[in-house]
Amino acid sequence: MSGIFTVAGPDSVWIFTDGAGCNPDGSVAWIGSKILLMPEWPGAVATRGVGALPWMLRLAWASEVSSLDTALERVVADALAIGGHLVANGYHDPLNWEIVLAGWSDQRAAFEVWDVFGRNAPDWTEEQCCTAPPLTLRQLKGTTASWPVPDEAILKSLWPSTSG
Repeated sequence: MSGIFTVAGPDSVWIFTDGAGCNPDGSVAWIGSKILLMPEWPGAVATRGVGALPWMLRLAWASEVSSLDTALERVVADALAIGGHLVANGYHDPLNWEIVLAGWSDQRAAFEVWDVFGRNAPDWTEEQCCTAPPLTLRQLKGTTASWPVPDEAILKSLWPSTSG
């Protein structure tokens, strides 16, 4: 699963991700971008979980989603529908994902970053980002990051000096 790092500022938003796509066993299958530009907004989408998810969202939205505000209204329902199609084709767990949307909000006249998890969002220690139930949009303010919790045994085997 990917790590996603975002920065929301007064005059821009930034998204950074790792570039590795992995098989279910954890082996690297491909290297590439996990951020899909959405020039219709303008904005971008980044995802964790199913690699095809941002492309499938883009196809589902086509010319119907021309702003970040409209994307925010649709993202949960559309992600659930896409998850249903994936399961029907034996592809993936329908709720094992995170979607990050970034861009300009016409309604609020500001650059914004939002995310939504298919499962419970991880605990956040930062005050501006609190734990959210599944399928709940959260606005991410300032600098935030999300990534899977590392396997402690693997960390200790790679860096024995970090063992407590």
